[in-house]
Amino acid sequence: MAVNSSIPLQHRAVSLFMSKPLNIEDLVTAVIVTFNSDAVVGTCLQALPQRLKAIIADNASTDGTLTTVAQTRPETEVVQMGRNAGYGSAANAGFAKVTTPYGLLVNPDAKVPAKAIEALLTALLEDETAGIAGPHLVQADGTPERGFDAALAVREKWPKDRRHTSIVADGPCCADFLSGAVMLFRMDAFHQVSGFDEDLFLYYEDDDICFRMRRAGFSLLHSPSAVCQHLSGQSSGTAPTLSTFKEEAMTRSRLIFTAKTQGISQAKARAKDIVKRAWPRTIWYRLLGRRYKSRIEAARLNAARRFLQGQDR
Repeated sequence: MAVNSSIPLQHRAVSLFMSKPLNIEDLVTAVIVTFNSDAVVGTCLQALPQRLKAIIADNASTDGTLTTVAQTRPETEVVQMGRNAGYGSAANAGFAKVTTPYGLLVNPDAKVPAKAIEALLTALLEDETAGIAGPHLVQADGTPERGFDAALAVREKWPKDRRHTSIVADGPCCADFLSGAVMLFRMDAFHQVSGFDEDLFLYYEDDDICFRMRRAGFSLLHSPSAVCQHLSGQSSGTAPTLSTFKEEAMTRSRLIFTAKTQGISQAKARAKDIVKRAWPRTIWYRLLGRRYKSRIEAARLNAARRFLQGQDR
């Protein structure tokens, strides 16, 4: 793939000063998208360097998220979406406020220390063709979590417990996919690909922006020396009703992303397969009295049917 020749050359000048300590506060701004994230957003903000500017893009949280933000870091800039506008829309609104050359996307259930930011920034400063750098993710107990891959759009093939399929890189490497739990963007590249696709309400935003970055000629870097903790799935709680909402959103986004990368025929075939499997499972689990499992399958079924009817594409 050809390297994008429009990348500003000033980044090369910055790299001349790599031997000096990096002043990350002047170069990086953190963006955190929240939706009822009170349980985790406080520790997320506390983990960031104190002088690093943080921007919260809030999707109309109804819990104590914004109170916790104000108590933890009163200087934090808050962008209130006014409704649950979706992850991509909120992220774009947050990044629209970034004036530094690099923007750090952080899930509220992640902890990103200064050393990790320095390692990610160093990776981008050393390679002006790279658009995104991603860290080595670990669970709370230190167990590695899979956060990058050499192949794009294969996450559904990973076991649900990603710790058992973790890859620990020996050193910095290029990837086709980087996890959206923590991403450091070169803002020039972010703007060139027009940020996140707002049609993807929730999930697959990271797959999609990685795909478009690569298509635009930017490389993606995984930096194993940047270690960040990620409490996967804790950004907005785990209530049963929220779980079914997330399942429908995930299925919808997967189909949209499949259409973008593999064509509409492949996406329709996939949607038909979901309908074929989810319809009998919805009924079977209901007969067994397993209401939660039945609702999960019904959510998948609803998303696939809507896609086939042309409502979500």
